[in-house]
Amino acid sequence: PGDVSVVMLAGSAGGWLDNVNRWRGQLGLPAQTSAQLTRETQLVKTAAGCEFSVVDLPGDTEHILGAMLTRADESWFFKLRGPTALVAREQPAFLAFLQTVRTP
Repeated sequence: PGDVSVVMLAGSAGGWLDNVNRWRGQLGLPAQTSAQLTRETQLVKTAAGCEFSVVDLPGDTEHILGAMLTRADESWFFKLRGPTALVAREQPAFLAFLQTVRTP
């Protein structure tokens, strides 16, 4: 099975780099530098005007798709984690899910 989580934290919540490196650690991957992360981050804009930072983190047997949306003084994290084949299959659905996010 896979797991989808949505978490809202106040402020920057450590920022994009720290959170992606935490996710990388969950997969047994080494930490990245800011420059490396910039090259691997995809920006996804929605029709509602949201802009997500998105990463695709394949591990040996597990995979994480992660996204972050920053609004005012909140950081929203969206994560799909599961077996590599499942996450690859569900990636279009995860990206479509991000398109449904609305902010006030």
